[in-house]
Amino acid sequence: MQTKLEDKDLDGQQHFIGVFVKDTKEGPGHASVCTVKKKAGEETEVTHTSIYPGPLGSLINGMLFGSVPVRALLASTHEQDLDESDHVLLKPVDETAYKEAQATQRLIERSTSKGHTMYSVFGKFNPVAAMTSRFFSAHKSAQQTIKNYQDHLGVQPPEDMCGIVVYPNNSHVVEPVEVHNCTSTVGEVLRVAGVDVPETLVPSFFPPRLENTGFVRVDKKEFTSRFFDSASSTAETSSNIKGSVSPSSSL
Repeated sequence: MQTKLEDKDLDGQQHFIGVFVKDTKEGPGHASVCTVKKKAGEETEVTHTSIYPGPLGSLINGMLFGSVPVRALLASTHEQDLDESDHVLLKPVDETAYKEAQATQRLIERSTSKGHTMYSVFGKFNPVAAMTSRFFSAHKSAQQTIKNYQDHLGVQPPEDMCGIVVYPNNSHVVEPVEVHNCTSTVGEVLRVAGVDVPETLVPSFFPPRLENTGFVRVDKKEFTSRFFDSASSTAETSSNIKGSVSPSSSL
């Protein structure tokens, strides 16, 4: 049951975390997260984070039953996630939690835009996920080694008997490739904000678990009018980050 967000619920509250959930029915479900800073007389700031497999990734997931992780993409806008959501949940938080959550959103977006995030239907529980992560990390290490040798020595790096580039472990640090799905990224943002939500791979299971931590269901039209339709509001998304496009579906 959705509850209308009354004015009294916002009295004295300036920072919120919102979650949009699309049920897993007649197609894939999805979950995304936003942080909101709202202060009377000042600009409202909304930062939305949503990862998904993209059209090609969705096709691969469908053909291989989600067994192979694919490159994660960033949604460039909150609009589709909010419009297609079956549940919108909101929770007031303090300024520290808000800043921690927003900082984690930035890290997720940066990692995803650099190609360091893989999307797996089963998240880290996919037995192939760890192997895929190590493979891409090794591949990026090899690329960096080749670049370093060419830039500084003008030659190709040494290879072992199998033709694999050899490099010292301390020669450079490569950002690890992480495996996520839409719910795990939402959970990561919530945890740093002090909201401990039990992990789930199914977006439809999210709403009751969120309610148990103090989230309140709100009507999405009410949510939109309060935070997005205001003349003094800005919605920050990953639209200016390379690799972000509008989502078509998620698994």
